[in-house]
Amino acid sequence: MFPLFPSYENTRCVVVWGHNPQQSKIGEEADILSAQKRGAKLIVVDPRAIPLAKRADIHIQIRPGTDCALALGLIHVIIAEELYDGDFVNNWTFGFDELKEQVRKYSPEVVERITWVPAESVRQFARMYATNKPAAITQGVSLDHCINGVQNSRAISILIAITGNLDILGGNIYNHPLRQASLRVKGMVSGDEAIGAQYPIFSKFTGETTSMPVTDAIISGKPYPG
Repeated sequence: MFPLFPSYENTRCVVVWGHNPQQSKIGEEADILSAQKRGAKLIVVDPRAIPLAKRADIHIQIRPGTDCALALGLIHVIIAEELYDGDFVNNWTFGFDELKEQVRKYSPEVVERITWVPAESVRQFARMYATNKPAAITQGVSLDHCINGVQNSRAISILIAITGNLDILGGNIYNHPLRQASLRVKGMVSGDEAIGAQYPIFSKFTGETTSMPVTDAIISGKPYPG
């Protein structure tokens, strides 16, 4: 979900999704626990009972590989119960009607059959996240390193957006890291269109691309023939 970073200082709710900071990012765990001490809610989505799960207000023990369905189920509840941020949706998004139609089939009961997460837990998760604003989501690479990785991140990004937790303190913010490059590099750049440039929502902000356009470029020789 790069480049959206969780902002913990003013948050009222933290969602730790497929991520174990105690093993992979100890400093972040301290930030999460500090936020909890200040009264923030804590939701952990992980099949395992990681240490943070024992401290969580809600522990969602999801069936591995079904995160996208869970995210769509949360969006379903938030829209159905009108918990979304109407001002943000109206002013800064498009395709909301299509989104409503897409998630209509992901009721908590359907999501329960897919994810093994009880329907009532799906509702509790959605309500806690949507009604404790600002809320921040931190996700681990486990959501990316799977066949459905791009769709996982898309669904979670939509969840962040429709609740108005995008680019606000205590929510998820843009924080581009500094990049350094040799002054000689400019003269070496071909000027050709970058691989994956046809998907600017991802590539423009990250300077990266997904694996699918790379495969197409290898096969077609475009945009880099030879």
